[in-house]
Amino acid sequence: MSSVDPVGRRLGLFLSQQGVGVNEAGKRLNSSGPQVSRMVKGGNFNLDMLMRVFETFPDLSRDWLLYGQGPMLKGVEKSQQQSRLDNIYEELEQLKDAFTPDMENKFNTLVEQLIDISSLLLRENNKQKNKIISQYEQLNRYRMRLDQIEMEG
Repeated sequence: MSSVDPVGRRLGLFLSQQGVGVNEAGKRLNSSGPQVSRMVKGGNFNLDMLMRVFETFPDLSRDWLLYGQGPMLKGVEKSQQQSRLDNIYEELEQLKDAFTPDMENKFNTLVEQLIDISSLLLRENNKQKNKIISQYEQLNRYRMRLDQIEMEG
């Protein structure tokens, strides 16, 4: 089993939960899809690329990406699913060094749980994103109405 850099792994998880593919991320980061794919699979990050990641995705928690600490998104408390996801990653990290063929079932079970929880988190994140968009649109309507009232008054 190959070792994937935890930062790359977490970046891949973030992109997946945001519904952003590697090619789209490459465009947003002023890079390329293959470069982002290499990073997600454990390739090297340089400081410039890390800075672009944080500038491009301002909601991404630096502590979470760099150290695996706290919630993935700034200002969001860790959900029960996110905590479980973190625990699964920790178990997978421990297993990779001592992996033997008889551990394959445990590994497969953890991977299945990881996929299920990631899918759930993605759905939750999309719901939150849609709610924020709706609230933003409502605020803009209020602001336009206030501007209209000021012009009339």
